[in-house]
Amino acid sequence: MNGPLTAALCVVAALATVFAITAGSNVAVAVPADAVAIGAGALLLLGMIEQTRWPRIRWVEMVPADPMRVRPMFGAGTLGRPSLVRLLDSLQRTGGRPDASPTSPEEIARLQGLSREQFRAYLDARVSELERRT
Repeated sequence: MNGPLTAALCVVAALATVFAITAGSNVAVAVPADAVAIGAGALLLLGMIEQTRWPRIRWVEMVPADPMRVRPMFGAGTLGRPSLVRLLDSLQRTGGRPDASPTSPEEIARLQGLSREQFRAYLDARVSELERRT
């Protein structure tokens, strides 16, 4: 559930609760207001359960291991770094570790923030690891 929908449901639940309380003994107003407040609260609860119990799975795009694409990836600077990392992930899986998990989006974001030298050191370490395993 997104932020604006959550905020709207909170406002609806609060307003319906206020209407139900201020209706007093007027059942014709209190019962529908209670129903709306309970419904909005239930939707909020379902949204909270969905986010905490069943987290959304982020799929990482698979890049085929094509070494001819490396030069343009380096030429793209920091924008090419995710493609380089995914290429290394793909090479790792095809190089004898098919069960290796891809680099997480959070790790890729961290790698994009590294300096050029730090990223080159990361690449050197990954390539050395690939060479060692083959």
